[in-house]
Amino acid sequence: MTQPNRVLIVDDEAKIRRVLVRLLGDEGYEVSEADSGEKGLALAADRPPDVVVMDQNLPGMSGQEATERLVEQAPGVKVIMVTAFGAIDRAVDAMRRGAYDYLTKPFDNDELLLRVGRAMETRRLAHEVESLREALGERHSFARILGESQALQAAVHMARRAAQSDMSVLVEGESGVGKELLVRAIHQESPRRDGPFVAVNCAAVPADLVESEFFGHEKGAFTGAGASRAGRFEQADGGTLFLDEITEMPAELQAKLLRALEEGEVTRVGGGAPLPVNVRVIAATNRVAAEAVKAGRLREDLYHRLAVIAVRMPPLRERREDIPLLARHFLLTAGKQAGAQAADFSAAALRRLETYDWPGNVRELCNAVQSAAVMAEGEVIHSCDLPAAAQAACAEGAAAGADEAPSDRSLSDAVGAVERKMIAQVLAEEGGNRTRTAERLGITRKTLLAKIAQYGL
Repeated sequence: MTQPNRVLIVDDEAKIRRVLVRLLGDEGYEVSEADSGEKGLALAADRPPDVVVMDQNLPGMSGQEATERLVEQAPGVKVIMVTAFGAIDRAVDAMRRGAYDYLTKPFDNDELLLRVGRAMETRRLAHEVESLREALGERHSFARILGESQALQAAVHMARRAAQSDMSVLVEGESGVGKELLVRAIHQESPRRDGPFVAVNCAAVPADLVESEFFGHEKGAFTGAGASRAGRFEQADGGTLFLDEITEMPAELQAKLLRALEEGEVTRVGGGAPLPVNVRVIAATNRVAAEAVKAGRLREDLYHRLAVIAVRMPPLRERREDIPLLARHFLLTAGKQAGAQAADFSAAALRRLETYDWPGNVRELCNAVQSAAVMAEGEVIHSCDLPAAAQAACAEGAAAGADEAPSDRSLSDAVGAVERKMIAQVLAEEGGNRTRTAERLGITRKTLLAKIAQYGL
């Protein structure tokens, strides 16, 4: 999207057009001209301008009618209406119909440049907001949720359907699976996308402030309340309120939350009349919500109110086929952010990534890839570059190398597996004594310590 710079002049007097084309061109604007409203609309359709200097008295279609059609045709265009002295009421009427500003004839050139510059700046700011909104939409869209596995696609499909409704949604999934990414995508692709997105971690709110945090408070409601404050419900009015770790919310607040959802209004702490709020609530938990209800951590009536649409984000171990795609994505990101040289993984390293269970899920995989990208000495990440946890968890499978075809594993993996097994066995026989272990293995104590760290022993 190019920066605003184009000006269209619509005036039936050739002399005025020539003066304005030269004046605005000298200021660096890209200028086009038309002698009628009809021609101006045709030019604007072919190459939309950012600012239009429109004469009100035109042959055929009036400047006022041309402005109305132009604003419909090119939303965001700024029209400066030029009118005769004494016809200001007509110019004001034109502004009601979409014109941005007006000038009266005869006008001063500096005044015209000032008005055009101001209109162009307004257009530029609108352009930046539009660009930021597009970038935000891309950042939080469903396209950011990477993976082709059936388990993930089922969750994304349900979330897409949920986005088109205004129903409450409950997202379940272990820590690190990407619940918030999914929630933000639901908001971004919902009719509330232009409204606020307010996120609250229910587990992180201090117990003595939890009611004020959600519902707000009036000045003097409690010690330290020096001014009135809107709660998260009010802040999210017209948009989405994301309640993360909902099962960690105190039971007494769960009842008030349920009432707020059912009645569509909240009452500030220390306040009197309830305040109406229009909020779509999406909640998330790293527990199994139904089990949390049985355990008394989540009210059953609140659970049913929140889980109108329930989405489960699968853990990474249930979609191992997505690991190579995710790993390469994180590697590309690491290269851009940290200047890492590594550009790909060895086949053995990828097998280890796919074998590990990733208890921290996608978040842990991201951290592991970023660490390996920094540790790798060349353009390829090898098994030895991976964090110790991933190596140790895969050691048992790697040690069973006799069961693998030679072409399915690297020599370094096979040697490493045998080496790790030997070190672990001698360490156990020597009761963890590293000095005696090193002597028996015929290596220095320093080398042994390095191997212990490498293999996560």
